[in-house]
Amino acid sequence: MMKGNMSEDILIKYLLEEANAVEKTETEAWVNADLKNAKKLADLRIILETSRKLAVSSPLNEEQAWSNFKVRKEKQTQDPVLLRPVQARYSWVKIAAAVLLVSAAGWMYSYLYHPGQDELNTLTLTSTDKFITDTLPDGSIVHLNKNSSITYAKNFSKYRNINLKGEAFFEVKHGIKSAFTVSVNDVIVKDIGTAFNVKANLGKTEVIVEQGIVEVSKAAKTIRLNENQMVNIKNGNEEMIVEKSPDHLYNYYRSKIFTANNTSLDRLVKVLNEAYGADIRIDNKTLSQIPITLTIRWDSPLADILEIIQETTPEIRIEKTGSIIHLR
Repeated sequence: MMKGNMSEDILIKYLLEEANAVEKTETEAWVNADLKNAKKLADLRIILETSRKLAVSSPLNEEQAWSNFKVRKEKQTQDPVLLRPVQARYSWVKIAAAVLLVSAAGWMYSYLYHPGQDELNTLTLTSTDKFITDTLPDGSIVHLNKNSSITYAKNFSKYRNINLKGEAFFEVKHGIKSAFTVSVNDVIVKDIGTAFNVKANLGKTEVIVEQGIVEVSKAAKTIRLNENQMVNIKNGNEEMIVEKSPDHLYNYYRSKIFTANNTSLDRLVKVLNEAYGADIRIDNKTLSQIPITLTIRWDSPLADILEIIQETTPEIRIEKTGSIIHLR
């Protein structure tokens, strides 16, 4: 049964990769169950990342620091906080000690876990069968693919975190003090001056950087993506391998153009199936890696695109059986 709340002890262990298999499974299910849960995990990650940077210079005794930290939290909350007994040798005790070096640690906890009414109020932007482009309160631009949604605080300039379901491309407004982050599944994408695409689909999260740099975090791991780089992260798997982005087909819903430049047929078919809700199948697998080059508007009929593919690649035969399109 899904827990209504999750022990902060377990959340910290999860972020530091010290959770056992059961705790890991419970945490990921809890995060995926509610956007508020994902936000709490993202907030806790921010505290831990800040304290990790300060941990080296901490003059406090670890046990004392952790004890003081718990007392401070208990004084600032009227709600009971679920905490399991802390074992003395956990490495995250050192991190908790470092939190106390921040003079505003008490205020930080109060803000993150007991926010004011402005932070509790959220806005949601949802697309159904059409693409949506909108401007966020900070001036950033978001392009939502079909059947996607984002949720964010009304007071967005103060807390620029977006919870995403589906796929979106972000053109981030800079010159604002607060960080711009996107939370999707159990992955956090942090902007460092860029335009990037984030997609959650079929049990994985895909991040592609078009311009600039982003940081991608999962559990205690963080990687950096530069321009034209991407990463695919499977749910329940912490492995993050940076790869070169193969093409610009991912942004068809923003650019309104399908651009394939020596793109493999199987890659193009995958995107067309997604964009048109089609069922195109490559029956002859030897055709999968045939390079295709074309540029055509996204609102062109699918039949026109298939005709161009057939004209430029004579060895491909296209046949339709009911709703299924066969490439042979």
